Amino acid sequence: MRKRATVVNVSRSGARLRGLDHVKRGDKLQLDVLSNPVDAVALWASSGEIGIAFRPALSERILTLLRQGHCGPQNKETAGFGHPYPEMH
Repeated sequence: MRKRATVVNVSRSGARLRGLDHVKRGDKLQLDVLSNPVDAVALWASSGEIGIAFRPALSERILTLLRQGHCGPQNKETAGFGHPYPEMH
């Protein structure tokens, strides 16, 4: 199942996402970030927002592309997610 979420902020070590009310603390996630698989874990979840930690941390190249909004064909602030292994485009 895929869901859409808004990337509120992102760093090499993690991100804050809005719009995912089905994710719980401790859930393991797998993201497809710019065609690169990235593992993450939910550190917290509250009122439709979650904080995730990337495992391992993102490379500077991927982080720069995400911050510049090169997240694929969707709106630059929107990412597609599924559960329990979300994908980010």
